[in-house]
Amino acid sequence: MRHSRSDEGTHIHDAVGPKPLKKLATVTLTLAVVAATCVLLVTDVRGRAEVRSTARALASTRNRLEQEQAHLHRTQAQMRTSLSQAQALETSISETQTSLAASNAAISSVDRGLVFDGFDISALNSCLSGVTQALDQVAVGQTSGALSSLGAVSTSCSAARPAAR
Repeated sequence: MRHSRSDEGTHIHDAVGPKPLKKLATVTLTLAVVAATCVLLVTDVRGRAEVRSTARALASTRNRLEQEQAHLHRTQAQMRTSLSQAQALETSISETQTSLAASNAAISSVDRGLVFDGFDISALNSCLSGVTQALDQVAVGQTSGALSSLGAVSTSCSAARPAAR
């Protein structure tokens, strides 16, 4: 403010000039910069908090991913081991079946030509199966079926007799 003298004394005049406007503009600009700085500071703090939170979540997710990958690798290794064991078992079963088939063929071959003390064992086995079936039929009252069963095995029973010495 500016003081001036007149005839009757000192008066205070409203002084409007370039200096007060400049001060007002400077204060306004300073307040705007301070407000913008505060907004930026709050935004920066929030952003950094979000980044920290996201980084922790990412680290946790990576850790869980590593655990799951390790579990997956263990499971895959177990599956490979199980598959290998299953293939070994299949091979063993196949070999056993082949051996069993060969044994059955050998037994059938021996059974057909087996003669013990003059008896043809294979023919005797067929004869006895037919007689057993006939007895079962008689037990349930099927006499005609029993006679038919005995007739069907009569050739085997005749062949089972010991050869004359």
